[in-house]
Amino acid sequence: MIGEDDLAAVERGVHQALLAGDVSRLPLLGEGDISLVIRSDSDPAWACKRLPPFPSAEAADRYAATVLRYLTELARRGIELVETDVRRVAGADGAPLVYCVQPVLQPETLAVEIARRDPAGAAAVIGDVVDAVLAVVDA
Repeated sequence: MIGEDDLAAVERGVHQALLAGDVSRLPLLGEGDISLVIRSDSDPAWACKRLPPFPSAEAADRYAATVLRYLTELARRGIELVETDVRRVAGADGAPLVYCVQPVLQPETLAVEIARRDPAGAAAVIGDVVDAVLAVVDA
């Protein structure tokens, strides 16, 4: 897993990109509705998913604990998961930020890439994921 200094360096890069309004220098692996996925320059084996700022350190810690508890329970119930660490860092203004850190996966294994190559195949993959989750999730 990447170290605290390396994750702080990732966040400094994000902060600089936000200030400049230019993400072209960020080693982006992907972007979603609420997060960016950035490769660590110091250890490119790790993908760092940055979540929006939290209103307090306590809220960030509660979120991290909830995600880790959920992942632990899924694993206990037999779901094979990607190694995930949920880490809090301070933003440039001191705001608490959370990153989900995972190993970089081969792009061709991601559902979005499967969908680009083979929409019917992607439907099957997504269906398998949904079925697996529904089989182990309860109220």
